[in-house]
Amino acid sequence: MNYRKGVLPTDWYPASITTYETDKNKFTLVWTIDRGEYSWRHIKRTFILPEEDYKIEDMCRSIGFEQLESSDSDWYGEQFIGLRARLSVERHIDGKFIKNTIIEYAPVQMEPEFNVLIEQTGEHFFENKKGRELPF
Repeated sequence: MNYRKGVLPTDWYPASITTYETDKNKFTLVWTIDRGEYSWRHIKRTFILPEEDYKIEDMCRSIGFEQLESSDSDWYGEQFIGLRARLSVERHIDGKFIKNTIIEYAPVQMEPEFNVLIEQTGEHFFENKKGRELPF
């Protein structure tokens, strides 16, 4: 099956929450991969509040994080910025599109390779670049 380039392969990825988005009753956490060849790639996970509060609580419990604010607080999204976890990411079909979805969360043991909380620099892409050999 030929997947589009933007979809991550099914695997476990260490990631940090870099930002969040709110829209009416939807709350989206944006995870950014911070180690390996897929670093700086984003995975979004959307929750419908307040019906899916329990899913956010399960996520926090599985990675050992205790929520301080409730979902009706103005500071609710800020408490998640910088939170790290290992994410089990799989592909699923949503209508005509193949998308990534987070299946499971686990505590992360290793330090991040890149600080994804600051703006990305161009040096990340050229760390391991090898020179090309001519075919003759």
